[in-house]
Amino acid sequence: SPGWAAYTLRLGVATTGMVIAVLMLVPDPSTWLDWHWTRRVSQMALLCGTGIAVYFAAHWLLGTRFAELRAPASQ
Repeated sequence: SPGWAAYTLRLGVATTGMVIAVLMLVPDPSTWLDWHWTRRVSQMALLCGTGIAVYFAAHWLLGTRFAELRAPASQ
């Protein structure tokens, strides 16, 4: 089908951006283990939220429509 190559490229760019953003924010394992559990939970929420935000921002900047990210309706 036409358009799959462009969609795959946008998907790859968005995923790569998300991975880079999350890896830049991941603390050192020894630091992570020294933190109290509440700090680890809040840091994990920040990591997940940042990853989600970067992923969807990249898709938006690349012109992906939301409907293209949803699974097709089952018949």
